Amino acid sequence: AFVGLLAAGADLLGTVGNASGTGLLLAVGIILRTYEQIQKEQAMEMHPMIRQFFGAE
Repeated sequence: AFVGLLAAGADLLGTVGNASGTGLLLAVGIILRTYEQIQKEQAMEMHPMIRQFFGAE
C-alpha cells in the first residue's frame, strides 16, 4: 500500500529523471522479487530441512 502511495505521489510531483510513478512501482516490485528469490536460495543452501520443506531434494 505504501509503494502505491509513493507511486501516486511521484506521478503528481514528478521525480528525479522524470521517472513516472508506474515506473517506480515496477522497479520496486522487481527489486523486491529479486531480493526474495536470493533470500530463498541462500536459505535452501544453508539448512537441509528447508530444502525438504520446499521439495528441492
